[in-house]
Amino acid sequence: MLKTKAFLKIIILLFYCTVISSTGVFAQLDTNAPWPMFMQNIRHTGQKDKNVTGPKKNPVLKWSFTAGASIMRGITVGTDGTVYFSTSGGNNTFYALTNGVIKWTNNTGSQGSTPAIGADGTIYCGYESGRLYAITNGVVKWFFPMGIFVYSSPVVGADNTIYIGSDDNSIYAVTNGIQKWSYNTGGDLRNAAAIGIDGTVYVGSYNGKLFAITNGVVKWSNGNASDIRSSPAIGPDNTIYCAGYGDRTVYAVTNGVVKWTCPLPGGVIYTSPSLGPDGTVYICNWNADHRLYAITNGAVKWSFDPGDSTIYSSPTVDNDGYVYFGAGDGNLYCISNGNLKWSYPTGGRVDSSPAIGPDGAIYFGSLDDTLYVVKQNDPPLLAWSSFEGFYTDGVHPNTNNSGALFTFRINYSDADNHAAVTNQIWIDLNDDQTYQSNEKFVLDEVDTNDNTYTDGKEFIYTNRISLSGDGKMSYRFFFSDSLDVATGSPVINNYFYFIIPETIYSDLENALAAPNPVEIKAEQDYITFFNLTVNFEIRIYSIGGSQLNVIQGRSVNGQYKWHPVNRDGNTLKPGVYLCLLTNPDGQKKMLKFVIY
Repeated sequence: MLKTKAFLKIIILLFYCTVISSTGVFAQLDTNAPWPMFMQNIRHTGQKDKNVTGPKKNPVLKWSFTAGASIMRGITVGTDGTVYFSTSGGNNTFYALTNGVIKWTNNTGSQGSTPAIGADGTIYCGYESGRLYAITNGVVKWFFPMGIFVYSSPVVGADNTIYIGSDDNSIYAVTNGIQKWSYNTGGDLRNAAAIGIDGTVYVGSYNGKLFAITNGVVKWSNGNASDIRSSPAIGPDNTIYCAGYGDRTVYAVTNGVVKWTCPLPGGVIYTSPSLGPDGTVYICNWNADHRLYAITNGAVKWSFDPGDSTIYSSPTVDNDGYVYFGAGDGNLYCISNGNLKWSYPTGGRVDSSPAIGPDGAIYFGSLDDTLYVVKQNDPPLLAWSSFEGFYTDGVHPNTNNSGALFTFRINYSDADNHAAVTNQIWIDLNDDQTYQSNEKFVLDEVDTNDNTYTDGKEFIYTNRISLSGDGKMSYRFFFSDSLDVATGSPVINNYFYFIIPETIYSDLENALAAPNPVEIKAEQDYITFFNLTVNFEIRIYSIGGSQLNVIQGRSVNGQYKWHPVNRDGNTLKPGVYLCLLTNPDGQKKMLKFVIY
């Protein structure tokens, strides 16, 4: 009989070894994924670990997907950009999407929690049916029964173990569908466990206790809170942050000892805390008070009230400390230092906790049955046209007579495919270095049937322009998609020129120097001599009569520009100077100028 039992044990052992070897490596969290699980990482900080930030202003829809049922739980995003989530009620379907297109689905017959992504692509999700499922490419690899409702989101540990709680009051450690250990906390476990750097599992229970568990054995527990319905978050110094549902208090606990508490006014707390890059704790109150709170060392730094709406969504934080969360009024909010940066409306309550993708896009679900992906608007871009004559600037011809036709042409593109709400060419017609309203003109679209702006679209304007000022006239383009102003070289000042008939002066009677006095600070600062004859000579003297320089030149339209230097090329110092102008006809004119 004893030999038979020993033989059976060997057979069972061999069976488990076969199962393990046939399934390959055990589960590990896909840490390369941008958002592999609830609250992003095993410490559940809700903070984007990598150098990616969310949209700071002007969010636009990247894509959306209508699932046919409410999306209440969180979203996860895989390394390849695949998005995973489950729906509640209605079709109770688990979705895998790529760019808004269904990759695969799985229907287990009940609502799933926020999934976790394994390094091998396996998806782990808890279900109201009381099971933990492992799914690959839409096919169930294995499931682990826990007997009663499972609302908790799984967390995949570095030791290849999946930890998940159940309404049977227990937390389970499961490896490859086989129970490793379990622990009964004496209260429902609807929140997700967090894992410390030493492998300790932290979980809150409906009995009001926070537990620290290693290999199924309690290291310590703390029972100061009322029932705990939110997940704990672990700080870099191993401080555990959790919230009491009924007592509305945020706790900071180290080694089982309360470090500080922060009671919040009114309502109850369903949401989980998240941690900012500077250690600030962010958490939302559910009802009555319904605010987002920022807490440091037990004191409220600031709070934000989205209005009279319940909040189930746990906040997400990016690397710049911007906080994103959903509210019962159907909006996703972005907050910085207590100030509203933007909100994005949906048609239903936003209970889903947001996820941040690799490009900074925000993923979240709504009770209007839709998954939304919003990103920061890309400003439109202006570039010189590829049309002949406009390769290097936006005007043709570059030089023409006064009153002639000038044509302006530009290429507009927008990565978000937004049309140009404002499209203008600004021309400084009076040459006063500013652009008045009557100097701003609307361009025409070259191809009105082309509604695609991602690959560029041509705009054109033609008009007769008359000479004003010195013949060098500035222009620039101004385009906007209503959210952002276009960027690119064409948005800065550029120039075109007029052909000016040469003016010839017969004498030096009206010759002058300007500006006078003049401030000389750099080599580009100069004095201009006006009303000169074609050929001339200028001798520069100090006020004491010492000759400093001799200039022999030829004027253009009676003008000559000169940077004040002596014969050695050194810039003249501030002071009063004399200049004697002569020409080949023997005419003379004495001028005086001041440098300061």
